[in-house]
Amino acid sequence: MDYDYATDGITGSNVSGTTINHLTIIGNLALSARGIYFTSGNNLDITNNFIAVAGEHAIYANDADYSDISNNIIITPRYGIRADDCDYCTINNNDINTGNGTTGPEYAIYAPNSDQIQVLNNILVADQYGVYVHNSYKATINQNKITGRINYDGIVCSSSDSSIVDRKSVV
Repeated sequence: MDYDYATDGITGSNVSGTTINHLTIIGNLALSARGIYFTSGNNLDITNNFIAVAGEHAIYANDADYSDISNNIIITPRYGIRADDCDYCTINNNDINTGNGTTGPEYAIYAPNSDQIQVLNNILVADQYGVYVHNSYKATINQNKITGRINYDGIVCSSSDSSIVDRKSVV
């Protein structure tokens, strides 16, 4: 398929049970293009993808409880993975950067209001925030390598009672 200058990669709502696996979304979409953009849907599997877009979101999964976003390579300027209200989700083994290895996207992983989310073993280059899980009860953030300018915080876990942040590496 030829997606030259498409508005976005893949979009949808009410997409519960969707699997996106081994997909490549790269460079020649419109400059505002988003990679994968789902406004609602639980039990998503977004795994083993390569996404390089210039738009605001590489992966956006809103209200996506019990989802797995893992083993993706993401190159984007603003949000690598944005998973608002993603209760019981796993964001694991992703490599997120801007392609230059120095600055990174503004938010590598942004997942507020996501109770019992697990953010594990990711390699993140971030410009402003590495992992942002504000207001996420019992979040687990473990063994993530976070580098880049990090103008604000490597990890934000505020108002997240009973959460665990362990074996982190912010350099």
